[in-house]
Amino acid sequence: MVGIDLVDLSDPNLKARSDRTIPLISHPEDVFEKNQFWLLWTAKEAIFKSYRTNRRFDPKQIPVLIDPNALTFHSGKIMGKFVISENVIMAIAHHREVNPIFKIYRRRLKFGESDDVRNQLAAHCKREFGWDITIGIDADGLPIILSQNLIVSFTHHHNYIGFAIPNI
Repeated sequence: MVGIDLVDLSDPNLKARSDRTIPLISHPEDVFEKNQFWLLWTAKEAIFKSYRTNRRFDPKQIPVLIDPNALTFHSGKIMGKFVISENVIMAIAHHREVNPIFKIYRRRLKFGESDDVRNQLAAHCKREFGWDITIGIDADGLPIILSQNLIVSFTHHHNYIGFAIPNI
């Protein structure tokens, strides 16, 4: 199982967060350093997506341990890493036995980010694996690549889109 989340820090509508807002999302077992709201948020969201459930996302229910020096995190049997650039914080979460493939792209379309990220995934699968894919949903309504019966996790925020799939 894999999950991905990103925050585009250049989004003018993104609200500044301080250490005072951490209690809104923190679990008593969280381990992180000061001023890491967006690291904690993206890790929790990516972990939640890796659970492949359609229950409501509640960040306070997900304990996360962040290692800021290694840019990694874990929660129970799920581990992950951060990819950080000037404008983007991205978290990729996966079960220990899974080695995810993930990509982030700058959005090409002004609207329709869901279509845009699906088109990027289709192009990636064609280029890397020779697959012509169709993206559908599983019994829980979560995205999969139908032809491969392969789970997929999507993310988008402001100018960026991304996906993660298990490495086969």
